[in-house]
Amino acid sequence: MHKHKTGLSKGFTLIEILVSLSLLSIVIVIAMGLLLTANLNIKQSSAQRRVIDNLNFALEHMSRSISYGTNFSCVRSGPPMSCDYNTGGSQVVSFAGKYLGLIAQLTYERSVDPTTGRGSISRTINSGSPVSLTDSKIDVQELTFYVYHAEPFSFDPEQPKVVVAMRGVSYAGKEPQEFFIQSTLSARDLKL
Repeated sequence: MHKHKTGLSKGFTLIEILVSLSLLSIVIVIAMGLLLTANLNIKQSSAQRRVIDNLNFALEHMSRSISYGTNFSCVRSGPPMSCDYNTGGSQVVSFAGKYLGLIAQLTYERSVDPTTGRGSISRTINSGSPVSLTDSKIDVQELTFYVYHAEPFSFDPEQPKVVVAMRGVSYAGKEPQEFFIQSTLSARDLKL
């Protein structure tokens, strides 16, 4: 007589393998979707950060020039003149400052690109052509300068200061993001 082994055979059935492969496929598809979404969010965040860094660079450039400037005015050319909050400020600030080691008349204002309709911070040197300082993905919608104590020492002994208020939209990410920046800058050279 032959003895038959009565036990379970070891291994997986075809059904068990198909079920486990199906579950593994679902987990992989979900994980890939999450990775792709995270990668897209990182790219958009990085693009947004680059544009905001550019805006900060433009503001820092303007701040440094204003800090070392003299004879501030709220018009493109003319005598020193204040335009404080009570007068509504000005869309332009002009002053004597250094450019390439020489004294020049510097002007900062908002300019609009005719092709895109987006505003930017522009700088003009000695009534030359304006140069945009901000990225094309930034739309500076409002740029206001409030100039205090710009008059000569004999009329106003206080140090000049300029308050810059800027509002706009960044179009670097998937959704436009609004921003508002305000900075107070004071001239470093004593007004004597």
